[in-house]
Amino acid sequence: MPKLVQAIEGKKDIDFIYDKGPKKNQTRRATPLGVVRNPDGDYLNAFCKIDNQNKRFYLSTIKELEVVF
Repeated sequence: MPKLVQAIEGKKDIDFIYDKGPKKNQTRRATPLGVVRNPDGDYLNAFCKIDNQNKRFYLSTIKELEVVF
């Protein structure tokens, strides 16, 4: 995910659709903190602006990611 790497390195927020959880298919804005390798699936550690807390978002369920400038 080159856009995700760009956002992390540039300390930029991202907008994306997350295809899991109670807010499934809702556009989210988050500040990415890093990517974690995990045997159960790699995930993005990020501060979610909707829920105002750090969350993990599995990379396999992130859709339509855009960097917010």
